[in-house]
Amino acid sequence: MGHDDFDLLARLFRVLTPRQEFVKIRAHLNPHEIADDLTLYQVLGNMLADKVSNQSCVQFMPEIVQQLEEFHADAQEQRDKTLMYYHLNLDLQVARAQAVSCREHTEEQDARVITDVRQMLTNWTVKEKWSQPEVVDDSELVHSVWGFQWTTALMEWVRTSEWPANPVEGDPGIAWSEIALCLVLQRGLWLPVKRKRGLVHAILHPCSQQDVVDLDVTFSEQTTVAYNLMNQLQGLTVQQVLPSHVKYGKCKSLYMQGNVSWTTGLSARPRFPMQARVFGIIQAYLASHSGLVALPEIDLPFNCDMWPEDMNKEHFEERTRIARLAMLRVRKRRWRPGSGDEGNDSLECGWYVVVSLFYFLFTMDHLLRQEALQKTSLGGTALFLAGLKRFAIDGPPEFDPKPDSMSGKTVLITGGNTGLGRESALRLAKAGATVVLTTRSAVKGQKAVEEVKAASGSNDVHFLKLDLADLNDVKSFKQRFTAEKYGKKIDVLMNNAGVMAIPQRQETKATDLSHKPSWLGQSHVQFTQKLFREGGIQTYPVLVAQTLYKMKGRAPQVAFVGRSNVGKSTLLNMLLHGRPSPVSQHLSESKKLRMPSAAPVSHVPGRTRHLFRFEIGGALQFVDLPGYGFAKTPQEVKDSWKELVDGFLKDSDRLQRVVSLVDARVGVKASDEELWELLLERERPFMVVLTKADQCTPDILNRSMAHVVSHLEMMPSTYVWPYVHAVSGLRGHGVDELRASVSMVASDFITARARKESFARLGCCGDH
Repeated sequence: MGHDDFDLLARLFRVLTPRQEFVKIRAHLNPHEIADDLTLYQVLGNMLADKVSNQSCVQFMPEIVQQLEEFHADAQEQRDKTLMYYHLNLDLQVARAQAVSCREHTEEQDARVITDVRQMLTNWTVKEKWSQPEVVDDSELVHSVWGFQWTTALMEWVRTSEWPANPVEGDPGIAWSEIALCLVLQRGLWLPVKRKRGLVHAILHPCSQQDVVDLDVTFSEQTTVAYNLMNQLQGLTVQQVLPSHVKYGKCKSLYMQGNVSWTTGLSARPRFPMQARVFGIIQAYLASHSGLVALPEIDLPFNCDMWPEDMNKEHFEERTRIARLAMLRVRKRRWRPGSGDEGNDSLECGWYVVVSLFYFLFTMDHLLRQEALQKTSLGGTALFLAGLKRFAIDGPPEFDPKPDSMSGKTVLITGGNTGLGRESALRLAKAGATVVLTTRSAVKGQKAVEEVKAASGSNDVHFLKLDLADLNDVKSFKQRFTAEKYGKKIDVLMNNAGVMAIPQRQETKATDLSHKPSWLGQSHVQFTQKLFREGGIQTYPVLVAQTLYKMKGRAPQVAFVGRSNVGKSTLLNMLLHGRPSPVSQHLSESKKLRMPSAAPVSHVPGRTRHLFRFEIGGALQFVDLPGYGFAKTPQEVKDSWKELVDGFLKDSDRLQRVVSLVDARVGVKASDEELWELLLERERPFMVVLTKADQCTPDILNRSMAHVVSHLEMMPSTYVWPYVHAVSGLRGHGVDELRASVSMVASDFITARARKESFARLGCCGDH
C-alpha cells in the first residue's frame, strides 16, 4: 500500500471514474528544484491558476478575502501557540526524565544539589542595583481593597529589598508564596482573607490560631492575597515601585526548592531580608506537603493591633469601587507635569489643548465625505464626554507650553475668535507655533487675529473664513488652505466649533448646524428610518420562564433592562413610535398587554412584569425585560422575574446586545454593577444608556457619564459597546442616535443573510 492509497481524493476519483487516469500534481514544490519537464509544467500551471484565482477573489469578493485573511491569521496564531505548547511539553518531559534519572544518583549527589540551591537562594545578591525613587506618593494607599496597613507593609518590603536594574540570566524569580511569607514574618500574623458575611463579601483578618481554623485559611489563598496586594500597590502609587523589566508570570524558585510544579510570581528575584528563614520554611513545608494547601507551621505572635476593627464591616464590592476610582486618579496624576512620568511637550499639547474638542475630531472626515451636515444631541455628546473622562474628576492641569516648544508646528483652530479657542491660540502663538484661526465672521476673525498678535508678540497668526454650516464652504476650504504659504501641513487640529449640544437651528439650505457621531453614516441613517417606518412592529409577550422556547424567529435580539422607574417603557415607545406613550394612560394593565405594538407605561415602578418581544420588519427584535431593584411588587413575583430574565440571558441564542439603562439623576447603583458582571460572565455584549437626561443639570449629567465610563473602562472591550448614550424618552433627546446604534445589529444580520444566500447560489452553480 502506497501513500496515494491514503489520499481520499485519489480514491474517490478512481471509484467515480475508473477508466480515466488520475494524476496528482504536487503544486507546492519549488520549481527550481524540479528536474522533470512534465512535473515542472504542471507545477507552473498550478501556480498560475492559483495566482489568477487569488486576484479574482480580491477583485470581486474583497470582504470575503479579508475575512479569510483574518481567519488565516487567527489560525496561524493558534498554530504558533500549539507549537509553543508542544515544545513546552517536550521540555517538561525532558525535565521529568532528568528528575527520574536524578533519583538514581547517590545521596551524596542529591545533597550536593540541595546545598547548591540553598547557597544560591539564601545568599542571593544583586550586582547592578535598580535605583528606587527617593520619594513615593502613597497618599492613595488608604483606599486599598486589602487595607492600608498591609499595602504599606508590602511597600516597606519592596523598598527595603534590592532589585536588579536589568534582567539576570538564570534568575529564578520569586514566587507569590515567598512574598506572602515575607509579609507574614514581617508583621507577625497571617494575611487577610475574603469571606462572605450574610449576603455580602468582606475582608476578614485571622487574629488568632482559632480564627485561622474557623476561616479555613490555606497557603494558596495567602499567595493570591500577596498577588492582589502587589496589584493594589502598583495601581495606587504614582511612582514606579518595581523595575520595568519585572513581569508577572511563572517562575522556577519553588520548583528549584523541591516543589512538584512551577508556580507564579515575579520574574526578577530581589535580595530581601530573611532570605535564609524563608528558604527554611519552604523546605520544611515541601518536605511534608505536595501542594500549597495547609499553612506552614510558623509560631506567630498574632499582633493584630495594626488591623482596624471597622475593616471587617465594610463591603468588599464597595471597597473595590473606591479603589478603582483611586486608581483612575493615580493614572491621571502620572501624566501631569512634575509627576516624574510625563511625556514630552508635544504629547502634553496633544492632550491638554484638545480638552473639549475630542468628539468633533472624529466627525471632520465624515463631514467632508458624506456631503451632509447632521444633527448633534445628547447622544452625540456622549462620545465627547467619554473622551474627557480623565478630566472629569479633578479637571485638567493648566496648559502653558514653553517658549519655542511649538516652533515649526502648524495649528488649525476652528471657532478661534473667542473663549477656549482664542486662549489656546494665544498660548500656542507664544510657544512659537503657526496659528490659523477660522470663524464664520470675517470681521470677528480678523479682530481676534490682531488681538492674539498684540498679546503674544508673534506675527505668525493668520485667519481663514470657514462656515461649517455651508457644505460649499467646507469643500473649498482645503483648496484655500493649501494655497497659503503655511498650508503645506497641519500638525495639530483643534476642532473648537460644533462640539457641545447647541440648539438646533435651520438655515435656507435646511442643513443642521451640528452633527451626529462619526459612526452614523447617511446610508445607515436611511436604513434605520426605513426599518422603523416601513418594517411594521408586532409584539409577543412571554409570561413565565417555561415559555421562553416559544420565542421563535431568525431576527437578532436587542434586550432592554434597567432598574424599576428608569423610564424603560417610555424609551421603548419613543424608539418604536416616536411618542413616549402611544396608548391611553386610562387603559387597564390587561388591555395594555393586548396592545399590538406598545410597551405598557405606568407611574408605578415595576409594571413590566413579563418579557415582551417587539419584532421590527423581520430583521430586528427588541426584548423588554422586567426591571430590577425598587418595585412595588411582592417578593415572590420579583423572584419569578429573576428566573425569567436569567433564563433569557442564559439560553437565548439570538441575543446580540443588551442595553443597560441607568438613571442619569442617580448614577450607577450596585444592582447595575451586578447586572454588568452577570453579562460579562455570560459573555453577552452590552451598552449603557443614561436615561432622563432632560431632568438633570449638565453638571450632574457629566458626573454620571464620568462615573459610567470609569466603570466600563475596567471591563474587557470585547463585550462593551464603546459609546455611552444619554437620552430622554420623554423629550426625545438622543433617541435618533440610539435607534440608529441598535439598528446596526439588524444591518449586520441582513448583510450576513445576503452573504449566506449568495454563497448558497454560488454552491448551486458549482454543482452544475
